[in-house]
Amino acid sequence: MTTAHHSAQHDVFAEIESALAIIWPDEFRTSLLRACFRPAGDAEEAWRLFATKTGNPKPYFEHDQTGLKGLLPLVNGAARRNAFDLDAKLWTYLRSAALREELRYREYEKICGNVLNALKDAGVPVVALKACAMAGTIYETPAERHCHAIDVLVPEESHAQVARVLQQVKFHPATIPEARPGARQGFRHVWGLPVIAHTNLFDAPIYSADRDALWNASVPATIAGAPVRVLAPAHNLIHVLGNAFHERARHNLRWVCDAWLLIHGTNKPDWDEFLRYVHQAKLEYPMLTMLRYLSEQLGADVPTDVIDACAAGALRLTGPQREAALSEAMVGRAAIKEIWSNRMRSWPARRLMLGYLLAPSSSYVRWQFDVKNAIQLPLLYLCRPFVHVVQRLWWRALSLPAFSRFTHRGRVAAQMEKLRA
Repeated sequence: MTTAHHSAQHDVFAEIESALAIIWPDEFRTSLLRACFRPAGDAEEAWRLFATKTGNPKPYFEHDQTGLKGLLPLVNGAARRNAFDLDAKLWTYLRSAALREELRYREYEKICGNVLNALKDAGVPVVALKACAMAGTIYETPAERHCHAIDVLVPEESHAQVARVLQQVKFHPATIPEARPGARQGFRHVWGLPVIAHTNLFDAPIYSADRDALWNASVPATIAGAPVRVLAPAHNLIHVLGNAFHERARHNLRWVCDAWLLIHGTNKPDWDEFLRYVHQAKLEYPMLTMLRYLSEQLGADVPTDVIDACAAGALRLTGPQREAALSEAMVGRAAIKEIWSNRMRSWPARRLMLGYLLAPSSSYVRWQFDVKNAIQLPLLYLCRPFVHVVQRLWWRALSLPAFSRFTHRGRVAAQMEKLRA
């Protein structure tokens, strides 16, 4: 490889890194996260910055449509721990939010325990994932972790058995938006709470890796009174960061809380196993992007050599892996607006992202849309701008309060309120 070619590779890599940084929470939201997790002096300063920028934190949280209210129990804990200077109304608001989440978790715990025990009694191997696993294992109290679904990892051959078992505990099949066929099964309780049965950590086949390693390294735990297994800390961290990278839900910031507590918990990740799985699954770009944020913006204890290893691995990736990373950076965002914002750090990065949005490579389009016939390619390129606009309008509409009761999350919240009543 010539020096010029090597230099060109590094230039492209730097542009991709710059483009992917728009996934990071902005400075404003980062100050809220620092208030939750940094030591006392840093936390208090971060809270003052957040409070100054909001003008009044209480109405800001009340009108937020991105899920930040789910962090209120953590904010309450940090405020008490670090003696934040808050007025009486805000103290009352935070305590009330923490109490509501505690009551809500009690109802969630009952249904979750029924599901996990039913699957255990039927002999279905289960590994608890996401909120189901995090709330009961890494948080000081489970109610600090907002839970709105029960996610489990099950063997691929158990699909039919899982469906039969869940129907016995008042669940019925439900559609999961954006799931690839066969990747996940969805069910919904008669009161609205969903169960999502996964067969791999990620839907996208481009990120597939050794599933046996996940099961063999999983560890026993007790969640909602039921014996179950959870992912090893290294695999759990990969799952948290990978999902945050490619899902709209990253804007609620719960991924940051989960990742911070996993990294700084009693059972820390095995970084050698972390890198082994990341390299096998070609997850270098997602892991590099998210770990850099945790390390540089929050001061998380991520070893420098781990970040360097992810960067070296990402530098070797080409083709669909790079374009998949750029695609996922745009999930849940007003793409064109973000490209021209100050958060896109350089003109080369803007050019790179525009190139992906307007004319992705044929190899990526073939993978993304599972193209079998070359005749389909021109049609997909022609339809791409139209589909992109429709998707943006649809997700913008669903974010409006008037539409919240029609969304999956809105229905679940309404049903949980009925349970508490």
